[in-house]
Amino acid sequence: MATTNKKIMRELSLASFFSDIEDILNNQDAELLRNFLSESTIKFSKTYPIFEQKYPHLFERIFQVCSVMFLNDGTLLSFPSILSYLSGSKSYTSSYRPYRAFMMRTMECVNPIIITTLGTAFNDFDIDSVKKIFISLGASKFIELVSHELRSSFNNYINACCKQIFDANQEVSWRKISRTAIVGYQLDIKYSNVLINLCNGVIEHWRSRQEESNNMTQMVVGSSMWNLPYKEIQQTRTVTLDFSDIPEYFRVEIQEYLVSWVEKGENPLQLVRRFHHLKPIVATIRVTTPEIVNFLDLSYVEVRGMFEHLQQQRKDNGSKKYALKSIQGHISEARLLFDWIRSKNNDTLKNPFRRFKFHNINSFVKNAEYIPEELIEHISIAIQDCSLQVQRIWLIMMNSGLRVSDVLNLDENCLFYNKDEGAWYLKGITKKTFNSRRKIGLEDYHSVPISEEIVKTINEQNLETQHLREIGKTKYIFIKLAKRKMLDLEIVVTRHTSANISNAINNALRRHQVKDNDGNLWVYGNHQCRKTLAVNLLTAGSTTSEVGEILGHSEEKTTRQYYQDVDALKIAQLDHQLFEMLFETIDIEIKQAYNPIEFESLKKEILTGARQTPEGHGSCLKHVSFGPCKKKSCVGCSLLLTGPQKLPMWKKLRDEQINYIGSMANTMIAQGIADFESFRDFQSENHLLSLYEDTISKIEKFILERNL
Repeated sequence: MATTNKKIMRELSLASFFSDIEDILNNQDAELLRNFLSESTIKFSKTYPIFEQKYPHLFERIFQVCSVMFLNDGTLLSFPSILSYLSGSKSYTSSYRPYRAFMMRTMECVNPIIITTLGTAFNDFDIDSVKKIFISLGASKFIELVSHELRSSFNNYINACCKQIFDANQEVSWRKISRTAIVGYQLDIKYSNVLINLCNGVIEHWRSRQEESNNMTQMVVGSSMWNLPYKEIQQTRTVTLDFSDIPEYFRVEIQEYLVSWVEKGENPLQLVRRFHHLKPIVATIRVTTPEIVNFLDLSYVEVRGMFEHLQQQRKDNGSKKYALKSIQGHISEARLLFDWIRSKNNDTLKNPFRRFKFHNINSFVKNAEYIPEELIEHISIAIQDCSLQVQRIWLIMMNSGLRVSDVLNLDENCLFYNKDEGAWYLKGITKKTFNSRRKIGLEDYHSVPISEEIVKTINEQNLETQHLREIGKTKYIFIKLAKRKMLDLEIVVTRHTSANISNAINNALRRHQVKDNDGNLWVYGNHQCRKTLAVNLLTAGSTTSEVGEILGHSEEKTTRQYYQDVDALKIAQLDHQLFEMLFETIDIEIKQAYNPIEFESLKKEILTGARQTPEGHGSCLKHVSFGPCKKKSCVGCSLLLTGPQKLPMWKKLRDEQINYIGSMANTMIAQGIADFESFRDFQSENHLLSLYEDTISKIEKFILERNL
């Protein structure tokens, strides 16, 4: 009797267990079901045979409810993962094996739910849901469904993705679609190939539309976006000008101004340069004088305020956003824009941008760095990781002094042998000085003597790219195949860019951890090769005219700038010693403003460049107790710490100031002003020159007294 009662009680308990499960499933709540099973005295794994024999439909509903949750959450969907979730552990592994066939049959009932859920995500263009479902199903199951039941929905979804990418002016490619709308990371190639074949027609359609669009110049005055295509041998590249941040009252004027340059024959890259000069100007006007809605309403006062605002702008890391030379470029372009608008409107207003002068601007330009001798060897080793073409370009730049753009423009006939001199020469057109060469009567081609090693390098490059030149119908020797997309059906020949070269070399330097003497990772720039050759030639005793001829400088004063780097090389070895000596020369009153801890902090701030003056010719010693600085210039200030390291810059400033004063005097004499020396502007410029000369005298005295 007792045994019978236990059996009855057990059956009643099981009946109640399954009844409760059915009630929970009616609410479609997988989490509630899991909590119920964890709190129940009946182990879920012990009920598998009862489910199989008496409640198979109920077991199917359990899987269906859980699968919906797994798909929505992006959780891997399989019967082991469902059982693991419901039991709260992986201890179920051995218990389900006898019922594996039953489990597999039950999973088949989940397929309709998967198809419905994924199909809905496709139709609703729900990218987040598609990505989660892909992760939940895995690549194989996803591909199986989109290859059969959901093929049409999948193609419609891919079509919508392509349209979104196309409308955003981004490149339509399988890589972009895969990362954006399917999985979020790069798929294995075997899965990618299957999916590509499924939607090949859709992607090709949008790529053709994009190619047509790229070949069409879109320059509608008033629109917020311009697309400007240009050709690189066979590859069409497109630059985009985004006017969305520019108010319409400025936008139309700027766009009409740019159109006028196109009519004069400027190419898209030249337009981009002008546009990026004007963008900061407009942004500054909106901040400093938001009431102005016409360029012609600007006065000299506003222009001066714009200049000061641009100087104060900082990047996120605290460094200057705009170099002084960049600001000059912005102001110069605004000057041309103002003239153009004034001419268009037949207005006689004076151009306030023309009143604004940048004296000695080249003295504040941070030139490319010279590569120290000890680093050249390390770079030469690291660069062997790069492609042969990059290695050859580096070698030519280091030995010829050509700019990277000039090397990339070398053609198949760039070598010639001078029988009279018994030497090989490398010839090419230098775009930067092309017009100036013609003005002074020089031939278009600039020639540089080269070694047998460079001749061999160029001949090898010439031979290796012969087939590409035939395909691309070009004479350039530094060419390559365009980066192949997975759907490209033809070979496209294109050119290297200067960024390709510098990025490849910098990546190699990072891998090899090439560092300077201070332990900082060396950052390579293509112009460093040209600078290094020039400094080495000058150091070896070559004259400025000889070096200028090799570098193709149209004026000797350009070559003389490199003497600054020769002097810097001699001084650099004494930097630490000089720094300590310079601190001994600080006025006692300034020293007393700092306590010992503050004084040590001051040294660190100067060493890290945190106290460098805006002009870059020294460091500011001002203590916070001195109050805010009201000076417009640091020249002649008692709080300016400068020294021998800055001597070349001071001399450069002095020489340029002498030329400027001479030009100013000649202009006044030509205007019939005999007493020009009594004019306040002239006296002010003379006073600035005397400050330069006084500073140079003090630095030279400092060097002489210490036998430096």
